[in-house]
Amino acid sequence: SFAPTSLSNIESIDVVRGGGAVRYGPQNVGGIINFSTRAIPTGTGLHGEAGVRYTAYDHGGGDSTQYNAFLGGTGDNGLGAALLYSGQDGRGWRQGSDDRFNDLALKFAYAIDGQQELRAKLSYYD
Repeated sequence: SFAPTSLSNIESIDVVRGGGAVRYGPQNVGGIINFSTRAIPTGTGLHGEAGVRYTAYDHGGGDSTQYNAFLGGTGDNGLGAALLYSGQDGRGWRQGSDDRFNDLALKFAYAIDGQQELRAKLSYYD
């Protein structure tokens, strides 16, 4: 989605300049910025993290609350899953800049063997 994803749910940011970016599509000759979301944890057990950030603006009296959550793990059978959430609610520092969105992603991975893996991702944004 094009939602502003929380940096807590970003694993890496890749910048490819110039013609090398064409591998991402024919219209990308100037370059691309690729944001990779957090990977499904491969260690044993369930891994999670959550955060809330509140911002109040002196000028204009607005405020904003940002939320993020991550929960994931991989089972003994090779099936892994991760749930990523980013959200924001508030009114910005200028009139008419209210924001409210929810961005949810559910990632799956299944290790068939040591060299093959099936992956799927479901996304929801409002």
